[in-house]
Order: sequence, then structure tokens, then C-alpha cells
Amino acid sequence: MLVITGGQRSGTSVLAQMFSVAGYEIGTDWWDDQVDGGLEHPEIAAFFQEVLGEPNFPFEGFEAEDSLLAVSRFATLEKRCQVVKFSYLTMIPALIAIWHKHRPTWLGDKFLILNRDAECMYQSKMRHSEVFFKDCTLLKQRADQIYRNRLTSVSLIAEYGYPYNMYPFDQLWDSRMLNFAIQNLEPDLSLPEEVVSSVYDRSKVHF
Repeated sequence: MLVITGGQRSGTSVLAQMFSVAGYEIGTDWWDDQVDGGLEHPEIAAFFQEVLGEPNFPFEGFEAEDSLLAVSRFATLEKRCQVVKFSYLTMIPALIAIWHKHRPTWLGDKFLILNRDAECMYQSKMRHSEVFFKDCTLLKQRADQIYRNRLTSVSLIAEYGYPYNMYPFDQLWDSRMLNFAIQNLEPDLSLPEEVVSSVYDRSKVHF
């Protein structure tokens, strides 16, 4: 299973949308037009709500799946989805440790991590502060915190032995480079050039 992450406003929604348009099962169609973002996997959200004891994770009003089944469904995600998106993983290193406890490396998870300048990510959030104000406290981070937490999270992913690639935000338009990064992790996955070009739009608010 390919896991898309990298932090809020790092391009994860764009990439997940590409996979959805290409016909892959990503587990949700939830989208917020206010920020041109979404597609966070509801079963992953429900799992972390349960484990963290935080009903408003990742943000107030997020409609997660039934928490009673959260842990068991999280452990079998790969049976329902080829690709999942949960951008918040690299913002809180403890989430990586929890992920590893419940989904060890032998399950075959691979991480495609979007890499965007942390200050740009922070400024993108601030442009829509009325929306991101609803984030749970753990996600209300300054640019320096976003940067440090991503470094620590990536180090943990590597330490646990998960295959991963860091992919530059400003190269999401490049279908050839993008497919190279994807297929280096999951050879059976690919994004047609016409899908990439139809979804990628620099005029959108996430930029």
C-alpha cells in the first residue's frame, strides 16, 4: 500500500486527487473547496482519534469512521485501498511510531512524502486561517516546528525500515519524474500524463 504524506499544504491533496482520477481506490471522496484540499482517509483518522483519545483529531468536525472498529480496520487497510493519503503523519513523529506498532514493515507499506518548504506550508495555512483554526492543538505548528517534525518523522520511517521517497512539491507537474518516484516504491502503480496535467493547477489556492 502506498501512503501519501508530507504535512498540511505540502501537495498531498493534489497527488491523492491524481490517483483518484486515475481510478485507484483511495478510500474517500471527501473534499473541502474552501482550501482545495481533502481526501484524508477516514479510517486512519478514526484510528488516531481512538489511540490518541482526541475526538477532534485532525480537526474539529472531521467525519471519521466508527471508532469502535478503528483499530481492526486500520490493521487491514491494504485489503481495501491501493493508495491512502494522510498528510498529518509527518507533522507528529509519534504518529509514525504508532503506525509502526500497528502496521509493521512486513505489511508492505511504502511512503511517498511530499517535500515543500515549511515556511510556504505555514503561509498557505495562514492564508486560510479561518479554516485551519479548527485544527487540533497538535497540528497548530510554526514553520520551524513543521520542518523539525518532518525531519524526525522521516528519520523514524527510515529507522523502521519502511521504503520511502521524498518528492519535491514544485515537481508535481512532471509526470515522468513523478511516475519514477511512484514506481520505485510500487511498480504496479502509475499516473497517466493526461491525469497529472488535468489535476495540477497552479492557480488553485493550495499554492
